[in-house]
Amino acid sequence: SVFELFVPLASGGSLILADHALALIDHPLREKITLINSVPSAVSELLRAEAIPKSVRTINIAGEPLGKQLVDDLYHTLSHPEIVIYNLYGPSEDTTYSTFCQTVPDEQGATTPIGKAVAETASYLLDERLNPVPQGMIGDLYLAGAGVARGYWNNAALTAANFLPNPFSKNGSPIYRTGDRARLRPDGLLEFLGRADQQIKLRGFRIELAEIEQILLSQADIEQAVLALQEKPHKTLTAYLVRSQKVERATTWSASADETLHLRAALAQNLPTHMIPSFFVELPELPKLPNGKINRAQLPAPDFTAETDRPVVLPQTEAEQLLATIWQERLGIKAVDLHDNFFALGGDSILVLQIIAQVQQAGFSLTARDLFQNPTIASLDP
Repeated sequence: SVFELFVPLASGGSLILADHALALIDHPLREKITLINSVPSAVSELLRAEAIPKSVRTINIAGEPLGKQLVDDLYHTLSHPEIVIYNLYGPSEDTTYSTFCQTVPDEQGATTPIGKAVAETASYLLDERLNPVPQGMIGDLYLAGAGVARGYWNNAALTAANFLPNPFSKNGSPIYRTGDRARLRPDGLLEFLGRADQQIKLRGFRIELAEIEQILLSQADIEQAVLALQEKPHKTLTAYLVRSQKVERATTWSASADETLHLRAALAQNLPTHMIPSFFVELPELPKLPNGKINRAQLPAPDFTAETDRPVVLPQTEAEQLLATIWQERLGIKAVDLHDNFFALGGDSILVLQIIAQVQQAGFSLTARDLFQNPTIASLDP
């Protein structure tokens, strides 16, 4: 928030504080907005809804890897000669934004570079011995400069592991290990290649999968737990569990509704909402690699159409059928019961905003608060 708040103010601009990015669709001051700063998923939805104001001249995109297709779609759809789209990268440990890149439409390649270091910041691509890697080779991304924090509050061990003496500086300032992998392109721009560990980014949030796994393993009846981010039909955080008393089944199955509620409650006591998995899948055993490590690539996708013991109640009214159709489309599922819980089906906050925008475009009155408080079609009254 520091960058978003103070850069416009320090430049003589004004701020519009909205509940969420999709509030731009019907905001009374929308045609005065000249700069948008948001995550790719939200900007993509604004573009789909044709809700980016014509007054916008700059779009800063950060928080998630920026796909080349979104960049091209933005330039071609907005088609204003003064429009500029920036890809921003950086961790909180380096006061958020560390590199930037002014994107261009129809650039060759499948990814969008994260660019070059901002002023008073230095970036390094190093190997395991902290030696620079040659141009074009993949290395671990380190950051140094004025934005680097002193360390983690009251966590000396984690500070020592990630804030290291800078071998390229004599002033004693630290160098920060981001945990990200990147390489330097021939044009001198950095290309982001993902995490070096199992930390993931979901809807703009950094999530340490091991943190969730440890809480799940603290439950008495869980023997093994592993988290994975399923990419299709949409990004879904899924927990895979092996219980201490295994049930002999040849296939996977989803945890029952009561078990899911219990696990969600246990996680909610220690974690924010965005770290709670959308699905809990029980397995007889976890898939393994020949070396004994968990084979994450072989973890099955959750069953979006898992059957329940209760009778199926299909949508009847026009509003119910509209909601069911939108849920099926957005969640990538075949059918929706009136009593299906949106979040148990894989819904999250970004999908909530997308669905609300689509429902409102169809002429129905529904807010994000309504869906959060009433996550079943039966409990909604659009």
